[in-house]
Amino acid sequence: MSVHPVTSGVRGVLPTLALHLTKSEQTADSLLKLQRIRGNVFVQRMIRANWSLQAYIQRAPSAGAAVDPVKQQWETDWNSSALRRARRYFRGAGRPVGTSKQRYDVLCPLYRTHGILRPLKYVADNIRTATFYNFKTPAHKNLKNALTVAERILKSKGRAAAPVTKAWAFNARTTSTGKWSNHATGKAIDFDPDINPHLTNPRDRRIISVLTRIDIEKANPGAGSGLDSFDDAKVASDRFKSDYNPAGIRSRLKGLKGQRLALQNDMTVLKALLGGLPSGRKASRDERRRASELKKQIRKKRAEIRQVVKDRRLLKKELQNYEKLDKSIDTLGGKVVALQQEIELLEAMLESASGKERRRLKKQLARKRRALKKTEKRLAKKEQNRQAQRLRRYATTGFLNLPKDLVEAMKAAGFRWGGDWKKHKDFMHFDLP
Repeated sequence: MSVHPVTSGVRGVLPTLALHLTKSEQTADSLLKLQRIRGNVFVQRMIRANWSLQAYIQRAPSAGAAVDPVKQQWETDWNSSALRRARRYFRGAGRPVGTSKQRYDVLCPLYRTHGILRPLKYVADNIRTATFYNFKTPAHKNLKNALTVAERILKSKGRAAAPVTKAWAFNARTTSTGKWSNHATGKAIDFDPDINPHLTNPRDRRIISVLTRIDIEKANPGAGSGLDSFDDAKVASDRFKSDYNPAGIRSRLKGLKGQRLALQNDMTVLKALLGGLPSGRKASRDERRRASELKKQIRKKRAEIRQVVKDRRLLKKELQNYEKLDKSIDTLGGKVVALQQEIELLEAMLESASGKERRRLKKQLARKRRALKKTEKRLAKKEQNRQAQRLRRYATTGFLNLPKDLVEAMKAAGFRWGGDWKKHKDFMHFDLP
């Protein structure tokens, strides 16, 4: 093989490398390109590993292309023996899926957008084992210290045993939508997520608000009633458990109907008052000001009526879906019982049957068993759907089941609570600034 002159550092490497390349791969340009991009040491590693030069060249940046130093650092850190222990934090079957390295590659750009240019080094420098009562969890060192403060506050008030059954902080992962998660820095912790959910679905939140008559999406739903955010959210949680059923939904629908009629009556009165005022040149300045105020009130009442109508339509649809699923399950359950009884009768008849009659009964029995299996499968699927419905779960457990003293202690220790968020409340969640 003939090659162009090259730098003295790589000249001794090229003949050896040529022995490992196919004829189509043996080009001086490719070798020089690789040497310029990665250096002599890398070329020597290729010889030992017997890698394909062209396969690497195709995915390597061109010699003149700008190389992102941050991305290079990510790769260097991953291969660093000094940071080897930190790799274990990128294992997992959660979001995103893949091997530790694959998850690391997906998460690195997200860390970068949040000011963490070297995620693996960040983890090695900051993640420690935090304790909270009998729980241990990886967490940022600042969160570890804040948890110690919260536990001290709780114990000073007589809370000797752990106020929760689950706790977890650091998790190198994304959110369910593939976005950044505060848990990826270790500065967030969740308690008892199964019974203190994150209310991410707008429709669920609206149904909760309409049914409980508490706007759960406000930062402090209880401000108007003199309650704090925890107390009013707890009232909403308990009220939802009580009212999310056909009887409770029907009662609320009746209340909304009465509310709409009352608003329509109010608007009729406002329109009458507006109609009784002089207009045009005959109207005084005060009368014009009064007319403007009445028009604003009428627009407000009209908007309130539209919202009540919309809310009532939402609850009616929810009631229909609720009852439709229950009726379907009841119907299928009745069919299963009937088929089981028919099969038992056929099995009893078969014991004393013979000849042609026995063959007929066997065929009939086989059909009934197939029908039973099919109906049981449909029933199981319907029951799984019912169990998977979020609002049904909230109606069983509620959506706020943390002790108030825990929330107060965590806030006093410097944590922000997801129950104070606007819109998508996250009752399990606490994080540090």
